[in-house]
Amino acid sequence: MPTIDARTFRQYHWFAIRTLPQREFVAETLLDKAGYCVFNPVEMVERRLNRYRKIREARPRPMLTSMLLCGFDDVVPPWFDIFRMTPVAGVLGVDGAPIEIRHAAVERLLRLSGRLGRLRAEPEAVRVGEIAKFDSGPFIGFCGEVVAIRNKRALVLLGLDHADILQGPIEVPMGILRRRLDAEAIRPDR
Repeated sequence: MPTIDARTFRQYHWFAIRTLPQREFVAETLLDKAGYCVFNPVEMVERRLNRYRKIREARPRPMLTSMLLCGFDDVVPPWFDIFRMTPVAGVLGVDGAPIEIRHAAVERLLRLSGRLGRLRAEPEAVRVGEIAKFDSGPFIGFCGEVVAIRNKRALVLLGLDHADILQGPIEVPMGILRRRLDAEAIRPDR
């Protein structure tokens, strides 16, 4: 599934697409390959592999039975192209007219399925000379001083306790940095 971020999320018109029973993942794959923005809210459940083994494995299970959410750029989606796909059974609607799903409801499903991180609002830009905290990557949770910014990449000088490992600043994408709050420590609690 293409990444859905906060800037493009609210531009889409979201509709609930009905699928054939137990064909949510197949429909999601087909709609994704066709170029539509698709979201299948799932929850992880532990299931036994088979009746002979007691080992349980975490597997995704759709939150909405026989449904998935699809976002469209146009006010009137290309319904005939979508209904031609085999696992698609219809669209959720009233009196024969499709109903657009509110953005708050889609955002709530994203939060419940644990995919809200992709919807995080664009953080305030980190500037040169400020202390930034790593949100992802190998230095997640650590803080460092931003020395320079070039082409959406930042040179970050980590704290003194890392001076023996790193010989100077490291270059990282701006997307994994955010401003450090005064209450946050220099090192994460581990």
